[in-house]
Amino acid sequence: MSCLAAASAFGQTLPSPQDGDIRVMYFEALDQTEVWLTLEPKSPAGEKLPIFLVLRATFPGRRPVAAPAHLEVRADVDRLWAPTPELRLVADEKALAFEPPGPSPVYAGSTMTAVAGAVSPATLERMATARTLGGNALRLDFALDAAQRAAIGRFTKRVLSADPARSE
Repeated sequence: MSCLAAASAFGQTLPSPQDGDIRVMYFEALDQTEVWLTLEPKSPAGEKLPIFLVLRATFPGRRPVAAPAHLEVRADVDRLWAPTPELRLVADEKALAFEPPGPSPVYAGSTMTAVAGAVSPATLERMATARTLGGNALRLDFALDAAQRAAIGRFTKRVLSADPARSE
């Protein structure tokens, strides 16, 4: 990867993503593009939680030749003390299925930093159309508000489009 490419890739990640932001990054050395959505979930009572959720689609090249078969849903520990390796999603009071083997913890050394699992495009579409969406991440119950569910809808439309890297 050239210095120019590294500098431009780094610049695209700043400032840090906020709730509902959709970001795109092309990694020249890997010839791979990532599109991700950052969400800052709240408790069912509306309190801010010390975690965040990331929905991510990855595909080879700059444009996908087909819709992604799997997408990642990841709950990052951020400032949470004593997280547990749990990730559940519930849409309209029905549990959503993760692809096998299901959500798994992510470690940096001996410290758990996240829990992540793969979902199908159909599950992502179900998340995007849900009237209510929540669950449990890292031991904390959460609920996503209407703006966050709308952001999932925009993300879904984008990652299932012919050119997810292009903003509408």
